[in-house]
Amino acid sequence: MPHRLWSAACTVLAVLAGSTPGSPRRRSRATPVPGKEHLTGAYQPAMAPSAHSPAAIQATHSHGQIVGGRRLVAACRTGSARPRAGYVAPVDDGAMGDPESWGAAARWYPDVVAVGAAHDAWQAEFVRRGSLFQARPREPANPRTATVDNDQRSAYVILSAWERKFTLGLRTEQRVVLGGHAPDLAIAADAALAWLSGARPPAMATAWSFLGSVALAKARECGDQREASWLHLHENHRADPVAARLQPFVALAFHEPRLRRLRPYTSHGTLRFSTTSTWPYTGAHPAVAPTKTPGRYIVTTGSGRTCDETDAVGALRLVLTEVPD
Repeated sequence: MPHRLWSAACTVLAVLAGSTPGSPRRRSRATPVPGKEHLTGAYQPAMAPSAHSPAAIQATHSHGQIVGGRRLVAACRTGSARPRAGYVAPVDDGAMGDPESWGAAARWYPDVVAVGAAHDAWQAEFVRRGSLFQARPREPANPRTATVDNDQRSAYVILSAWERKFTLGLRTEQRVVLGGHAPDLAIAADAALAWLSGARPPAMATAWSFLGSVALAKARECGDQREASWLHLHENHRADPVAARLQPFVALAFHEPRLRRLRPYTSHGTLRFSTTSTWPYTGAHPAVAPTKTPGRYIVTTGSGRTCDETDAVGALRLVLTEVPD
């Protein structure tokens, strides 16, 4: 009888611990994963020190990213950035850190590959900051992706396959609000924690300049798609190659009130304009296509007529003749 009582007690404790034999293992964000304790304090960004080290603080001062950033990260560390009540995220214990799963991209991220996958390395940064958030793969079969969420907000990071680049995206349930290329996973973790703790887009842009200008953040926050599209093209803070080829024309068009009333968008490397600010785009407006020669363009009128190649000034003149006052 005592043996039976002892077995029953062990079974109850096992159920409470979520480790009954044969049951799927789920862990809360606060529970370390056996076999991955080495992640705590193990990951060290190869490109830059922690965002809170003296060297990083000095570096980020020079890039205009630290004043609001330290305040926002401090807020996260005082407990405002916590997962929503009752949320328990499953942890993928699968081995995604196999260099073969990384392919040629492994050479750009030896420090990340050493600890597993992108979500493992990002999780190490959250653990280092005392966060309860749990990073997980954004794409199950892609070790270069990671995501973390808190109720209606989420953050994701994608590691480029062609160079060492950490693309951070900050989302609401409906759309990406802010995005840019973070210097490393440590700074991406700081920005993600601030976003998940409820920081507003303008404050995020003030703290981390790689997310774009404050003006762009304000336009995104209030849902002004037309203004946000113009600012995104004009600033090109993400160094988009199509926007870079269009830059001489956009620099002039940006100051034309008639064009600013339209929504600019790119399709197949061509700049187009829409009367509506959201999809579906409408209006028989001219299109501007950059040629292989930098600063040269071919304009197609709203009726479909193709004009001769010209420079940015000439392209703007042709476009304005097609747009009513």
